[in-house]
Amino acid sequence: MTRSPGRAGPVSGGSTRAWILLLLTMVIWGVTYALTRHAVSYVGVLPGAALRFGLGTIVLMALITIPRRQLPRIPAGSGPRLLAGGIVGVALYNILFFAGLALAPSIDAAALMPVAIPISTTALALLVTGERPRPARAAGLAIGVAGAVLFLASATPDAATPNRLLGDLILLAASVVWGGYTLMGRPLMAVAGPLQATAWVVAVGMVVLVVLAIPAATAVDWGSLPPDLWGAILFLGAVSTAGGYSLYYRGVRDVGPTSAALAMLLLPITGSIASIVLLGESIGLLQAAGAVTMAVGAILAILAAPTAASPQRAAVSGPAS
Repeated sequence: MTRSPGRAGPVSGGSTRAWILLLLTMVIWGVTYALTRHAVSYVGVLPGAALRFGLGTIVLMALITIPRRQLPRIPAGSGPRLLAGGIVGVALYNILFFAGLALAPSIDAAALMPVAIPISTTALALLVTGERPRPARAAGLAIGVAGAVLFLASATPDAATPNRLLGDLILLAASVVWGGYTLMGRPLMAVAGPLQATAWVVAVGMVVLVVLAIPAATAVDWGSLPPDLWGAILFLGAVSTAGGYSLYYRGVRDVGPTSAALAMLLLPITGSIASIVLLGESIGLLQAAGAVTMAVGAILAILAAPTAASPQRAAVSGPAS
């Protein structure tokens, strides 16, 4: 019996390996939140994003070029979509992502973004299509919004993060931007394939980020940066961006995008653990309750989506970190 790629199915030997890859990806992306906050504290928002995606572009292009021994061609007529995807899905999203992490603890990003993205993607898809949501999807969206309100209302600023609420709001805005990019990128993924399309989109976004980062980069004392920061940048570019995408797509190929979207909900756990261990951060009980409430809403929104039209089919377009 053939399993639909949009739904979870029985676990076989092949899908067990895929789930292991997805779990490894969630660990890698979970660490990304803490390392991004560490990097942005030294080099700032735009230089940090440009460094990450400059290195990520090099590795991603190598991943899609070396097996074919030539750089894959851009699909005919895809230029405008690549440009829009690079500006929105890479440049704008990561400016907001890095800016949010400059103001809020990384544990907030880990708890908020992985569950806010599927909720915002579903809501945007319904707005675009004008579709009346099924009761389960409507309930999922309502629960997700309630969880977000609880999460934001219980964000308590401290000496290290006096503008924590503003940072959380920026991270929430980044989640909405990623939801919009997910819908924009769906046709491009179908034409070029997720890994190849993402490599080109990342390359376009990298150019935008580098151009924007030049003025801020001149103010950074690059010679005084600690060695561990360069290790963090190397991880963010090579492992999190390039390696994470590659592993995620392999998992999606075997278990389907809906299952992969559900696997993304492990990110609050892996990200929170990384933030606690690496940065000594913590999260309050009410914020944790808000994150759990959002996760319940996200699960309902994902599972209640029609197989053929689910916005989660485009979830392979990228991470929440």
